[in-house]
Amino acid sequence: MHSRLFGYHWLNRQKEVLIGHMTPHDKIIRIGVLVYPGCLRSGAVMPIDVFTIANTLASMRPVRPVHSVPPVSPVNGKPVQFEAIWVSARGDGLQEVGGLHFQTRDVAAVTLDALMIPGMDPSDAHQLDGMITALVPEQALIMD
Repeated sequence: MHSRLFGYHWLNRQKEVLIGHMTPHDKIIRIGVLVYPGCLRSGAVMPIDVFTIANTLASMRPVRPVHSVPPVSPVNGKPVQFEAIWVSARGDGLQEVGGLHFQTRDVAAVTLDALMIPGMDPSDAHQLDGMITALVPEQALIMD
């Protein structure tokens, strides 16, 4: 509990510094996190949390006038926002990874600015070969 409280107070004291370094553009960056059999659960969950926190910090940033330096968007002066979603090369649906269920969107049906691919953790080289062989849809996506 103490370490969480310390982290909160540190973040609260540092938020102006952190927010001041964020890019002041009016843009939504769409990021897909590829969920696939055998991927690390933390690699699929963590990016969504990080982008949620980035959006929260960006919303706390003071809005500057259009003619400020650096300039902000003339449309509404809002900073960059991230939209992170779980995607799959196997179509829409529920993907299960290590006991966690992810509601994914078909990567072919969404427009993304970036695709994040979580790592995998095979127990040995033979398992790695089998895992890679089973990832035909994901390999086709990456090679495309």
